[in-house]
Amino acid sequence: MLVCDAIDPNMTFIVPLCSAIVERRGGMLIHGTIIAREYGIPCVTGVPDATELIKNGNYLAVDGYLGIIMVLKRGE
Repeated sequence: MLVCDAIDPNMTFIVPLCSAIVERRGGMLIHGTIIAREYGIPCVTGVPDATELIKNGNYLAVDGYLGIIMVLKRGE
């Protein structure tokens, strides 16, 4: 899982290693979304507080189709 501000073209190599992507800014046509779609990885963009609310160790369920992120278990 990758939670970040936004994915730029220099970060493309890391996308295939991710199970899902959550980006703080962006929309359907930004680089991260397009790359995630090519690899079949769920991606949710435009989550304003993603980098503050989602902490290391949290277990998430990401539904890229509906744009829903659920915290299943909080990290320690």
